[in-house]
Amino acid sequence: MIDKKAHGETAPLYKTKAPSGADVIFSPQDLIKGDGKLKDPDGPSRFKPKKWRPHSVSEIVNSPDFGKVKRK
Repeated sequence: MIDKKAHGETAPLYKTKAPSGADVIFSPQDLIKGDGKLKDPDGPSRFKPKKWRPHSVSEIVNSPDFGKVKRK
């Protein structure tokens, strides 16, 4: 018998700067999946994060761009 739990788990979020200058928000699971490296959103390169800062979900939700669709 499989027991399903009705709860969610949250992971801490961190923020760092990519070599291209873009902000990257990541969790520790992202580092594990990427063998200690993150993907640069503005380029094909991967990098090791330096100077991590905590980042909260409320900062994402309360930002003026939250929920807007970005069209090119």
